[in-house]
Amino acid sequence: MKGKFLVLILCLWITFLSSGNEYQRIAPVLQEVHSVFYQKTLPYWGLPEHIHPKLAFIDTEEEKVWFFSMDSREVHYLGEKSWDKHTGVANSVMEIENEKYVTLIYDTWKTLSSLSQPIFILHELFHLYQDLLNILSLVSENYHLDAPTGRALFEIELKLLNEALLTGEYSKLSDAIRIRLYRQSLFPENNENLFELHEGLAEYAGMAFVVKNLRTYLSERNESRQLAGLTNSFAYMTGPVYGYFLDTLSPGWQSAENLQRGLPVLLADQMGWSLEETPAGISEIEKIKAAYDLDRLIAAYQEKLPDLSFYQSLLSEEVEKLYIRNNGLQFLFNPNDEVFALAGEAVLLKKVTLQGNWGNIEVEKEIIRMNDWSAFILPPPSIGENGEKIGNGYRIHLNPGYEIVKTNGIYQILSEL
Repeated sequence: MKGKFLVLILCLWITFLSSGNEYQRIAPVLQEVHSVFYQKTLPYWGLPEHIHPKLAFIDTEEEKVWFFSMDSREVHYLGEKSWDKHTGVANSVMEIENEKYVTLIYDTWKTLSSLSQPIFILHELFHLYQDLLNILSLVSENYHLDAPTGRALFEIELKLLNEALLTGEYSKLSDAIRIRLYRQSLFPENNENLFELHEGLAEYAGMAFVVKNLRTYLSERNESRQLAGLTNSFAYMTGPVYGYFLDTLSPGWQSAENLQRGLPVLLADQMGWSLEETPAGISEIEKIKAAYDLDRLIAAYQEKLPDLSFYQSLLSEEVEKLYIRNNGLQFLFNPNDEVFALAGEAVLLKKVTLQGNWGNIEVEKEIIRMNDWSAFILPPPSIGENGEKIGNGYRIHLNPGYEIVKTNGIYQILSEL
């Protein structure tokens, strides 16, 4: 009897250790984040210490979520709950049970290095307080960065920024800003500077007080980074570099009243380059374009451009399609994936998950999103094995009470009631 009792205690102890592994992995990192956040981050932005964030680490594989909160004194563990894996989630700020949480996907976070884990958390915390800095939370509309010309010009800007990090030559910064202004003049509908404040400053806020040799870190990070999709990821590369040089040239810049003008513009001011009085000269731009062989870069990207004709055809009224109205859908995507502009006020995205009252759609290939976010479009669905509803590169999981209805060649997800 005694032996069975000891075995039972041992089993319970092993179960406790197993369930506590995640907490034991998260808690020490949050202690580091707590120290940085209250002692350095909030004073840096001139914000009060009574900001008390709540955080949720969501494990979609194990269907669990761990809740924490922070105040100026300590980190609090609030407990664990189950999590429905079909519920949409992102590294973001969202409401859970009517409480605002900084949400972090534990599946991703746990794979990061010990250096990247606190950076990741501090990045997402920035989105919790950025409105206090009058920084807008917005979506990138910079689709030109995944088109040949815009992409090539961004590559040149990034090269110039990296050369500035390596050499310390401020003329390289000047040229980087010149080439950005030139790119923006070619694509005037861009929101590069505002999106860079939203995501680029968040990335800089994450690493500024965690990385010891930031200049070397930024250079090596950008040199080794593969340029995949740029529409949503460019700011992660350029924002921290502009932030670093602003801190180097003008400590206190972050309290500037004209922050909305953008990091490159603020940096140009610190360099004594008046953009209004001395716009980027054509001759200087031509020198930069020739030095970095812009025409060759554009031609190389042009060759890699995919054929978009099939998805362009789905925008025609005569072509069958699955049409998904955006009635408050949750939208999950990888910011490193490419985004391609289509004629007809739409863009083509990759690897997206849509979550609604009706269920969810997991897209492994491409999906069309209207620019006004009113709807998403996919090729028409079919019934697969075991009654699964599938399409070209996607699967649909419908909740009870919903069905797919075809009317005049348009498939829609509707309530059965």
